[in-house]
Amino acid sequence: TVRGARLNILQQANGNNIQELLRNLDNLQSGSESDDTAGSRKLIINRFTLEGASASVSAPDFDEIREVTLPTVTVRNIGRASNGATGAEVAQQVLRPVLDQALQSAAVQALKDKASEKLDEVTDKVLEGIFGSDEEPE
Repeated sequence: TVRGARLNILQQANGNNIQELLRNLDNLQSGSESDDTAGSRKLIINRFTLEGASASVSAPDFDEIREVTLPTVTVRNIGRASNGATGAEVAQQVLRPVLDQALQSAAVQALKDKASEKLDEVTDKVLEGIFGSDEEPE
């Protein structure tokens, strides 16, 4: 169990830094020798839980930064089906659902913020209609 982790995700038009890390892990796996001949250690993890985590999701192209709290992410039976997973495989199996949750949480927060802005605009217009404008008529 990992508690209180903080992620920094940089989202750009061609992907984000976590996806780039995952691609690099894929390349590492496909470019290396067989795990048995390379002598690498394999792991089986019954349960990995990330709780109390937060993420900063930055999208410089849109001048946006979202601070989000992630729901608990639990991944079970890592490496069990394949009789063990390498460190790179473990990282991939853990990072994918964490990234999904972070981006989903940021998208939900963005929608909530936009809805709140629109509601404020409508409320202001309704109140202006009821109580009149502060401006003098021309």
